[in-house]
Amino acid sequence: MGVFIPILFAAFVLPSSVVAQSFVYNVLDYGAVGDGYNDDTNAFKHAWEAACTSTPDSSSSAPTMQIPSNTSFFIQPVIFRGPCRSPIINVEALEISDSDDVQITSLNFKDNPKMHLVLNNLRSVSVSTIHIDAPADSKNTDGIHITGSTDVTIDSCKIGTGDDCVSIVNGSANVRVTNIFCGPGHGISIGSLGKHGAEDKVENIYVSDVVFRNTENGARIKSWQGGKGYARNIIYERIMLQDADNPIIIDQFYCDHEKCKTQESAVQIHDITFRQVIGTSKNKVAVKLDCSETVPCSNIILNDIYILSSEDQSTTTSDCKNAHGTIQGRMVPNPSCLTKV
Repeated sequence: MGVFIPILFAAFVLPSSVVAQSFVYNVLDYGAVGDGYNDDTNAFKHAWEAACTSTPDSSSSAPTMQIPSNTSFFIQPVIFRGPCRSPIINVEALEISDSDDVQITSLNFKDNPKMHLVLNNLRSVSVSTIHIDAPADSKNTDGIHITGSTDVTIDSCKIGTGDDCVSIVNGSANVRVTNIFCGPGHGISIGSLGKHGAEDKVENIYVSDVVFRNTENGARIKSWQGGKGYARNIIYERIMLQDADNPIIIDQFYCDHEKCKTQESAVQIHDITFRQVIGTSKNKVAVKLDCSETVPCSNIILNDIYILSSEDQSTTTSDCKNAHGTIQGRMVPNPSCLTKV
């Protein structure tokens, strides 16, 4: 197993499991400084080599390479190479920040209490063959969280979690998410955007060839009232749904608590395409476009949608407010509520 992560300045977060202390290999113990300026590459290499060559006496004492949280490390391109003596190789959490030309491949993440993989302020990123496994009831455990990053490719990943399988938020552009299995989880989401009146911008997002199984949402765009900015040029296509609660949803009234004030400003959502989306919905409403009256959703394209009820294979329905766009190809449900332009 090889993990290739070229990094300039990076902040890693990797809490250790509860393991026998003798099998914990902390990079600080191998000479890492963690000030973001001194080169910690050799310390990372030596800690990995020690963990990889360690022979645990049981599965409960699997070796752990520990990278302290809330610390910045400066490392050069490095390869964490296997095979290792321990049969268990899992990453609990990883955050990479302020870096160019990042490649992450063939990692397993298990049961992190927070977000699993965070891509923060990166340029030119490739993530592939990642496996993330967390319980459906674990809150705020996004699988892959992309923020402030450009030219990002996520491919061939299997993600099960208690929050978004993939979340794409402010400052992200030119992102491709392809060949993903998502479930359980909250789908692949743009947002949330515009919280506390923020001006957030997301554009040029392409999501394709995704299976959503037993997810709370499928293709979702969500923003808070009172925000500014935009979410634009977004495509979801070739999507397979298996018992998703909300297969297609745009929500400009997102609120994670009971009392959110009504506000007139909103993040602009426009030039959005949902194409070749098929499968089953647990809810009767399979397409929900809930947009602002003052900043309506515009140029929404629904093309070749076929979503039936999970319960009895009957026709589903749509629900739209202040959504403008066009309908193309076969449509089930019939989104007659979409205002044609």
